[in-house]
Parts: sequence; structure tokens; C-alpha cells
Amino acid sequence: MIDYTHSRSAPQQRRVWRIPTLIAIGLMAWTAVDLRAQQPASDKASSQPDALRRQKQQEIQSLDRQRLLAMQQAQQERQNAPRFQFTIDPQTPLKDLLPTAPKTVKSRPVSSDDPARVPEIEFQQKAPKDLPADKILHQAALTVARIKHLNMKDKDAFIKALRDHRSDVAGLPFAMGDSCRIHGEYSKQLTRAVNLVRRSMTTNGSNTNPGSVIDVPGEPSPAAAFWERYRVNCQEEEAGVHRIDHERLELMTRARIAAVMQVLAPEAPSVRLGLVRYLASVSHCEATRALARLALFSQEEEVRLAALQGLKVRRERDYTDILQAGLRYPWPAVAGHAADAIVKLQRTDLIPDLIDVLDKPDPRAPVVKGTDAKKAYVANELVRVNHHQSCLLCHAPGNSNEVPQETLTAGVPLPSEPLGTLAAAYGKRIPDLAVRIDVTYLRQDFSLMLPVADAHPWPEMQRYDFLVRSRELTEQEVGAYREQFGTSDPSRPSPYQRAVVVALRTMTGRDAAPNAQAWRTMLEHPPKKESSNP
Repeated sequence: MIDYTHSRSAPQQRRVWRIPTLIAIGLMAWTAVDLRAQQPASDKASSQPDALRRQKQQEIQSLDRQRLLAMQQAQQERQNAPRFQFTIDPQTPLKDLLPTAPKTVKSRPVSSDDPARVPEIEFQQKAPKDLPADKILHQAALTVARIKHLNMKDKDAFIKALRDHRSDVAGLPFAMGDSCRIHGEYSKQLTRAVNLVRRSMTTNGSNTNPGSVIDVPGEPSPAAAFWERYRVNCQEEEAGVHRIDHERLELMTRARIAAVMQVLAPEAPSVRLGLVRYLASVSHCEATRALARLALFSQEEEVRLAALQGLKVRRERDYTDILQAGLRYPWPAVAGHAADAIVKLQRTDLIPDLIDVLDKPDPRAPVVKGTDAKKAYVANELVRVNHHQSCLLCHAPGNSNEVPQETLTAGVPLPSEPLGTLAAAYGKRIPDLAVRIDVTYLRQDFSLMLPVADAHPWPEMQRYDFLVRSRELTEQEVGAYREQFGTSDPSRPSPYQRAVVVALRTMTGRDAAPNAQAWRTMLEHPPKKESSNP
């Protein structure tokens, strides 16, 4: 028998920050939800549109106060919450230690550019809306205890078991072992970097969200105010680091890039334009790669153009692979952005890569994996996970004495309680419900805020993280996917081929039939040699 008894020892009472977290899916996972900056009142009479904006902002701030009070009340009730004690029989069947799987939803080929139609992966079946809050808390704590039980002999055993027993998560790009872990000084710097973002979101003791407040003409931009505070906070922190401590400065820079890219990923365009300017000011290859990802995955053209402007003065070899992979990304919008980026960056050296796309099938079409004896059809498809509901899918539990003192940990949000704001969420949390951010099994490609039906007491708009899953198809699905994406009819070019033809015409000033051979003949480009790397 294994007894999960948690004492109230001093190490376990250390201050940790509660933040909604993910997958990775990044190095840390959390989001700012509806933080507001107070706006000074104008001395002059407002025009009618400005008056409406002010009225709307006052309504938003009133809702914020109500949400904050509800969150504070919930936190107060949790401060004296008892620690749970669980005894788990070592003979318990594995299936009984895994979370209840959500109801299976038949997956269909998605050709729409609407991100809300992208298939959603859920960690477990949702709790009934009428389930008492204490039952929800108990179930969540028991889930964490079961994960820790499985991980006793193999530190990644739970994720491996979940992957092997759930077809919907089997093809997710889980990192394991050392690949999903950070250690030592970098872990410390990551904690400081996240805390720095948090402090920059706080003004005069109030939590503020730089991207969620409606801008009022003639008044300071909340996003600009955030980035100014962030700049000042960075300078103050750097003042304590000796300039010859190159190793520490390197780790600090990498941690800051990771922190802002993860925390601000779903924020408003005004915030991410500031993010682009910040990255452009950082002379580091990781900043370059971050700019390239913003150029491909940002939905707003203004953000993409700003990122491309920053890339024009960067070393090409630091981001070329991101553009090449973007051309084959199983979401046509991203491939189109990659082709457009190649044009605007005048990367004529990548013309062979553009031509090769004309030879290839649609990246979403099924491909054969394995041998004749054990052949399977696999499709690469974009999927999404709810950032706040996927903590334990993306991170290992963080409520044990084995977690180093300096490790960044985060509370697991409960569906029965209001979501806290990013800055406020670093306070009290339930000791039994925590994940460690230095262990990240999943890392997203991009994040968006999407509406969620019947979300109360959480906000309607919630963060979703998007990544690519390689899923084995059934025989029926193979036919549907082939019909949707497997056509080789020249009169029906794929969106990937259309984007490439536009790019080639723009870059060369010439035209040819929409096939690789025609363009290679006209431009005298030999076929590109296949790489030996996967």
C-alpha cells in the first residue's frame, strides 16, 4: 500500500505562485484574463464615440471588480483547506489510475480556416455542472495523487500510459526524459523571468492586462504602459548582474524570451506588436526564431509585417528551417504566411523549396507508415487544447518535496472557481493541486483566445493552444481524408500549391504551369536533394 499523506512541513509551505498553466505545451503555461488598467478621466467633454467607449470600459471594470472579489473569496476559503490523504493500492489496475476519458467525438477532415473548428483534445471528461465544489476539489487532488503514484518508478510513466491507452492523445508530440526538463540556473532564471512579466502587469497594486482594455483616443495605451514597465524592470534586474558573467546573462536572455513568448502568446495585437519590438531589440538567435514564429503564426497582418521587418536584419540561417517547415504545416493559413514571408524577405535561395511544394501532396492527406505486414495510414492534423484545463496533460505534479525550492510551480484551476488574473494568480493555492513548469511534455505552436459556451464561473473567452497531432486513421477515415485532401487533379490545386505559385510569380516576374517540372524547366532549377534527416 502507498500512503499519500502530506504534512504541513515548512518546505511545503514555501511560497509558490498559482498560475493557470499548460502544454507546452511551453516552458510554462498560464494567461492573463481580463485585467484592466484604470484610465484617467479627460478634462474636456468627450465626443459621442468616446463617451460610449468610456461607458463600456466602466462596465468592464465593474465586472472585473466583481470577478476579483469572487476570486478573493474563493482563495480565502481555500487558505484553510485540509491536505488530502490518499492510500492507493499497488495492485490497482492501470485503467483505474487514468482519468476518465472524454466522450469520443468522430473526427472529420477540417478544411475551414476557422480555428474554432479545429478538433479539441481534452485531458479528461468534464465534471457535471451540478457537482459540488468539494467533490470537484477531491477528484482533482485524487487525480494528482494517482499521477504521482504512477510516476514513482518511471518519472514519465503517467504520460506514457495515457498515450498508450488513449487514441486521441496517442499522436501528440510528447517530449519525454531530459527533452521535457530544464534544470539548474536556467530553471531559476525562468522563474525570475515569469515574475518579471507579472510585476510589469501590476500598477499601483492593481492587476492590469496590457491587451484587454479598450484603447481610448488621446489617452495612454495600456500595452505601451506595460512594455515601459517591463523595460524598466529589466534594467533594474540587469543592474545586479556583472557584465562579465556571460553565462548568467545568456540564460537570463533565453528565459526572458521564453517567458514573454509563452505568457503573451494570446494577447491583443497591441501587446504583440510590443513583443515584436522587444524581440527585435534582443541580439540573440532565440529572439530571431521567435520573430519567425510570429511572422508565421500571427493572425493579424500588422503583427506579421512587423516581425518580418525585424527578420530582415537577422542572420538567415537562424530561422530558415522555420520558414521551410511552415510551407508544409497542416494548416493552410500558416503555409500561406510562410510563402509570403519568403517573398517579403527576398529569400531567392528558397525558390527550390517553393517549387518542391508543387510536387508534394497536401500535408493533411493520409500517408502510409510501417511495412506491408503492419501498415497504417496516418494523418497530420492541427488540434487544440484548452490552456486552463490541460495542466496535467502538459506538466508533471509539483506538490512534492522532490521539487526544488526555486522551481516555478502553478496551481491547477478548478472549474468550480473563478479563474484568477495572471498577476493575482501568484498568491495562495491549494497545496495538493500544483504542477511544475520545469517539466513540459507538450509545447504549442501558437495560441488564441476563443469563446467557450456555458463557461461560468470562468470567462467566456479562454486560451487555446494549438499543435500538430499525427493520428492513425480508421479505414473509413482514410477514404474521407483522401477525398478531401488527396486529389492530384491539376484543375484542383491545394491551397499550398496556390500560395506557392503566387510566391513564385511575385519573386521571378514569370509564369508557368502550376507544377514543379514546369517551373524547374523555366528557371533551370534541378530537383532539390532529399535530406537524410527525418
